[in-house]
Amino acid sequence: AHGLPEWLQPTYNLEAQLSELIGDYHIRKNEGFDNLWILKPWNMARTIDTTVTGELPAIIRLMETGPKICQKYIEHPALFKGRKFDLRYIVLVRSMRPLEIFLSDVFW
Repeated sequence: AHGLPEWLQPTYNLEAQLSELIGDYHIRKNEGFDNLWILKPWNMARTIDTTVTGELPAIIRLMETGPKICQKYIEHPALFKGRKFDLRYIVLVRSMRPLEIFLSDVFW
């Protein structure tokens, strides 16, 4: 998606956007919204070193284990036959104007 679609959850690179995350966290807390976040290393695969927490001090401490992406956790995800799922595919964007993409025929 180009831009910020409504379905995209707030996402922060903690190396560069920690202050923005802290501001968003406090706004959500003050307004009574759910404040559950998922943290993932941006330099590893699968679920290695992935954590879900609603505690800001824990989020800050987890930065010590390496660079992280922090994204608002989706409380009610789309389900297929009652189970969470994901689709993974590879897309190369060669140009935005005009839009030119290459789509791999290998999907997971």
